[in-house]
Amino acid sequence: MPQRHEYLELSDSLTPEQRALAEAVRGLASDARLSFGQLAKLSYVSKSLLADLASGKRKRPMDPEALRLFHTAVSAAAAAQGAQAMDWDEFRACCDALGRLPTPDPGVCGECGAKRDSGASGRDGGPAGSAVDGRPGPQGVLPVPDPRGDRQAPADVFWPHMPVLKGYLDAGNLENATGLLRSIGRHVPPEETAEAIAACASAGLEDAAEMLLQQASTRESREVLRVLQELNRVEHRAESDVLLGLALAVRA
Repeated sequence: MPQRHEYLELSDSLTPEQRALAEAVRGLASDARLSFGQLAKLSYVSKSLLADLASGKRKRPMDPEALRLFHTAVSAAAAAQGAQAMDWDEFRACCDALGRLPTPDPGVCGECGAKRDSGASGRDGGPAGSAVDGRPGPQGVLPVPDPRGDRQAPADVFWPHMPVLKGYLDAGNLENATGLLRSIGRHVPPEETAEAIAACASAGLEDAAEMLLQQASTRESREVLRVLQELNRVEHRAESDVLLGLALAVRA
């Protein structure tokens, strides 16, 4: 396997657009001096997607907004190393070159373009479960919910990555949605995890809120308590009760 920032030679069969995006991702990662695993945690996209982009295996059009946090993360890391990464407009142009994002086909993988196995599906025709970094994730798909009247997220509960999550869901990109929720549930400060849970619950994204709660319940006990405290502070006691029950079950 290639070591960090040591890549296999790009295939001659790649289109110019695939090659340009692959070289852009390689250059950004090298400027940041971070592994794809580290960048995946910082930017909330899957490690496998970054690897596919860097190898030119991505064949379907790429929504640039799905990689905005990646670009932000690598730019900040590069600046800390005294380097200047490719600017956003240039990187966005590489993503746009793959074409306009089509209406998602539920029978085709959004990452590699391969047909999905129709034998195992969730209630909305998607995969019965998702995996991030090769490990099974929480079961269930993340469908875009039906509108629920004028129910909105409370004004005092702000989660900055809600537009990113909604963008993934609207595009049917369950892999990146799951990766984002998994990272938010487990790895960010507990207060941000609580904000995400409250915002998803208030916006009617109940499956997303449930996945966040499941992931948060596996955190270190002190961090779980901090999530509970913040949920109670913003008056999301129902979610707090669910998290408490899940955390107790994990530790039984």
